[in-house]
Amino acid sequence: MFLKKIIFSFLAIALTIGVVSGTAYALFFDTATVAGISVTAGSADIKISGDGETYVDNAPNIGVNITDIFPGYQMNDNFFIQNVSASIIGLDITGQLTSAGGDWAALSPKLWLKIDDATDPTFTTGWLTLAQWNNAAINLPSNPLAHNTSREYIANFQVDPAATSAEIAGKSLTNITFVLTGTQVAP
Repeated sequence: MFLKKIIFSFLAIALTIGVVSGTAYALFFDTATVAGISVTAGSADIKISGDGETYVDNAPNIGVNITDIFPGYQMNDNFFIQNVSASIIGLDITGQLTSAGGDWAALSPKLWLKIDDATDPTFTTGWLTLAQWNNAAINLPSNPLAHNTSREYIANFQVDPAATSAEIAGKSLTNITFVLTGTQVAP
C-alpha cells in the first residue's frame, strides 16, 4: 500500500510537471496576410519606318522597288527602326530574308545587301548575298537599340560586278520579305 502511494505520488508529480512545462512553453503567434499583388510582364516591340515619321509593325513595302538592274548596279535607301517596348529594355536587332518569289536560285547569289548605321557607316553588316541573308539572321550594326529610341539605317544594294548579263538578264525576285527581330539584351 505504501508502495502504491509512492508510485501515485510520482505519477502526480510527473503529470504536474508535464502540464506546467507545456503551458509555460506555449508561445503567442499571429498572422498577417498580403493580398492583391499584381505582376504584369512587359514586352519587346519594334517598329519600322521608311521616312522616320510614321512607324508601323509591318511594312508591306516601304517604297523599295528596284528595276533594270545590271552587273555592278548599286542603289541605297534609308529606313528606321524604333524600340517602343513596354519594358525598359535594350534590343539587339537582327534581320533575315525569309521568303522571295521568282528566280531565287539564279539571283540570290548575285544580289548583295549590306546595312550600315546611317550616323556612322563604319558600323556595317558588310556585303552579304541574299542567299546569306536567307540562311541566318544577321545582326544589324550598332546594337543594342536603347528603349524609346530610333536608329536610321542605310540598306545598300548591289549586283555582283562579276555577274554576266546572261546570268541575270530577264530574271526577277518578287515578294521579298525581310523579318526584323528585336531580342532583349541581357541585363
